[in-house]
Amino acid sequence: MDPIIDGGLWAEPSDTERTSTIRAGYATPATTGIPLISEIVESHVDVPVLVSLPLVNRRHALVYWTGRLADKMAIRGRSSVTLHVATSDDSAHIMAYLYDVNALGKGTLITHGTATLHDIASQAQTLRVDLNAVAYDVPAGRRLVLVIDTLDPLYATRTGLGARLRFPHSAAQPMTLDIETRR
Repeated sequence: MDPIIDGGLWAEPSDTERTSTIRAGYATPATTGIPLISEIVESHVDVPVLVSLPLVNRRHALVYWTGRLADKMAIRGRSSVTLHVATSDDSAHIMAYLYDVNALGKGTLITHGTATLHDIASQAQTLRVDLNAVAYDVPAGRRLVLVIDTLDPLYATRTGLGARLRFPHSAAQPMTLDIETRR
């Protein structure tokens, strides 16, 4: 298994070729919240879904950070993540979470998305994960963090417990995060 190293989110593609591997089906603190309860509470009181990013187990999730934002970022609309995935199982269920993170590593969930590939061999396949449309302002000085894992209490998982998911990426086959913004 690869050493546990967080990735970076950059405006330009990296020329580094790397394959990151995670184990599927294990819970991490990255989540959409508690099913039903989070939605009910948030509809009456502005209580965001929070996570401490240092507690996200890198054996079960990929974590990608931006540098500190120089200016406020106004996220408007739908964002997406395009990645390449291979699995030791016959399917892969992927969760993608986008967080606004403060200097202490506490993240506020901005948006999330999920996608599943069925009947895939161990050959890497391209997967696009559409994140829910959102209007959110990230203050200057904060970071964006993208977390990729395989389990969320809101969604049924289709990836076998302990299955290995490989995410190859290179300049020729980059993992991308597209965010719609407005100035």
